[in-house]
Amino acid sequence: MAAYRWACWVIFVCGCAATCFGQATPTSSTPAELRLLSSNSDLPPGETIRKDVDEVNLVFSARGRSGRFVNDLQLEQIDLRDDHLPPASISHFETQTDLPLRIAVVIDTSDSVEDRFGFEKASAIAFLRHTLRPGVDRAFVIGFNQRAQVAQDWTDDIRQLERSLLALRDGGETAFYDAVVFASRKLADAQQHSVRRVMIVISDGEDNKSTAGLQTAIEAVLRSEAVAYTLRTSEVPLMRCKEPSRCDASSVGDEAMYRLADATGGRLLSAGSETQLATAFRAIQQELRSQYLMAYKPADFRADGRYRSIELKSRQRHGLKLAARRGYYSR
Repeated sequence: MAAYRWACWVIFVCGCAATCFGQATPTSSTPAELRLLSSNSDLPPGETIRKDVDEVNLVFSARGRSGRFVNDLQLEQIDLRDDHLPPASISHFETQTDLPLRIAVVIDTSDSVEDRFGFEKASAIAFLRHTLRPGVDRAFVIGFNQRAQVAQDWTDDIRQLERSLLALRDGGETAFYDAVVFASRKLADAQQHSVRRVMIVISDGEDNKSTAGLQTAIEAVLRSEAVAYTLRTSEVPLMRCKEPSRCDASSVGDEAMYRLADATGGRLLSAGSETQLATAFRAIQQELRSQYLMAYKPADFRADGRYRSIELKSRQRHGLKLAARRGYYSR
């Protein structure tokens, strides 16, 4: 799913109505032409005039020097560059966004996780219990070894999600990249408007069976507009990653998981023990409650399908670290 929202402003002879043919962020603070209804709306008959509006939704978080989340950031304190240019306009800015969540739980079931498999499932269940709001949020579960399979399709029923996780069995080789691509496509096909897409991958990141590569996996997550949180289950201490292209990692799997999270605005978290995994899930839960949403129209937009970079920095407030996806693919 492209990161751009292709919307149509529809004006009727007998009145005014609007419908969305792509994605939009309808809020009370957006301009009139951006307050769009769902594509499932029934349209009354009449002639129409259509106007294309290209818009990007960007979800991000802010941390201070102490590492704590900052929840009072103002729009004028943010410097945004899309493809190295300031946006043509910003239509919406919301702190601590309460948008519905669409969560993909992607859990490694290969031989390498055998010793930790029980508490991984239990921690994922606890996270969903504390995070998912029935009637608002939805999730699905994918288990993967050499093949990715849907253990539970989209639902807001915690019991169904719990049963699917408990039913997973370990064994086999590891197709980490293929599983990420598979989950990304499912997230992208959700078709819901105005949601936050989140992918949580529980694995050691080692891959010995995928047909896809790391870059393909990163591109798939970016196209789905999801933020990826990678929970590293290896018991070997994690070395510090200095930048996306230089990760002093203990393994190739560590570097892959770091680059996947970093490119999409997520985080790589240690989860080699039951305590670490529970702490990692609490950190994700806290971050999901401390996010910002910005909707903007890029300057010099071209619908050519190429990758466009995103640079997000803070103004006036020194020491802030903003976490957002590093780019997207235009429609």
